[in-house]
Amino acid sequence: MSFTGAVERIPIDVWVHPAVRVRCSAIAGDGLFIDEAVPAGTPLIRFGGTAVTTAELHELFEDADANGTYVDTIAIGPDRHLVLRAGSIAHYGNHSCDPTMWFGAPLELVARVDLEPGSELTSDYGVISDDVTFEMTCRCGAAACRQVITGRDWQLEHLQLLHKERWPAGLQARIDARRASE
Repeated sequence: MSFTGAVERIPIDVWVHPAVRVRCSAIAGDGLFIDEAVPAGTPLIRFGGTAVTTAELHELFEDADANGTYVDTIAIGPDRHLVLRAGSIAHYGNHSCDPTMWFGAPLELVARVDLEPGSELTSDYGVISDDVTFEMTCRCGAAACRQVITGRDWQLEHLQLLHKERWPAGLQARIDARRASE
């Protein structure tokens, strides 16, 4: 499975599987949970929003810091980031170094494993961002927790192997270019 091309059409809104609910999370604050069993590969979130440049993204970060808000973003191309609309239920998806979701298409998170009702839906923030200013302390509790998640994690060999060809288009293009130059 490979989707290394640029994202052509970006929907405005985010779609979330109808059995997804926001609940209190042991990881951090609120999180996303699934109310029914779903098999691996089931689409759970399809992202939508607005494409911005890195400079525009940093302006949004500054405004968010000043207003006490958060900007959800995904690397979709060279100097292109998808910013989700404020208020999207997808905002409640927590990070885990052992995520229950990963990319199944350029703008779609799917179940990484078979999920039972009540499972928390998590993604690895380090495999969706290439913004070098992004850094967060991780408290996911996974056995292989990296402790600190950054916008440079896409460069880690073990993540490239684990998420082989399951990256947002912007990061897959960077990984492919880096490998071609080696």
